[in-house]
Amino acid sequence: MSLPRSRYRVTTTVLPTVGEIKPTLIKTNDGWQALDPQRDPMTRLEQFVIDHGREFRNVRRAQRMGPIKNCFQNCTELVIRHNGLLYVEGYVARETFPFPIHHAWLVDERDPSTAIDPTLREVTDVAYFGVVFTQEEVIAETFNNNVYGLLDTGRGLNVPFMKRIREERAANAKAE
Repeated sequence: MSLPRSRYRVTTTVLPTVGEIKPTLIKTNDGWQALDPQRDPMTRLEQFVIDHGREFRNVRRAQRMGPIKNCFQNCTELVIRHNGLLYVEGYVARETFPFPIHHAWLVDERDPSTAIDPTLREVTDVAYFGVVFTQEEVIAETFNNNVYGLLDTGRGLNVPFMKRIREERAANAKAE
């Protein structure tokens, strides 16, 4: 049995290496904008992460690993239990993935340049780009929505939270 030939062209993306994940997110965001030009770009996950995120060049595995595919839960539970850890939500990519993947990881307040990943088992040659959130933001939003994950609740993007964070961070930057 043969399947009908698709009229859509399938392309393969060469995976971003460390230092190239942000341009990949920008291209992805531009693609979504072209598909839906009427949608407010400030309600796109990629745009929020591009605007408020940063790259993490150093990475290490967490001492205690959580279940695979539970990154949002793994990180939320660790941030709630341990002072000094910050929650990061954004994108992770490596050469073996065909595209950046929405992911969560941690940073230690004492070493904010190093991503700590309690979910991925292999963290070599992995690019991380994400937005850092405080323990207070994680606790409030997790209990407010009753789900793990701050930016995407599983029922859609958490646009009210993203707008509030955008406004707060803009006000803080203006005050500095």
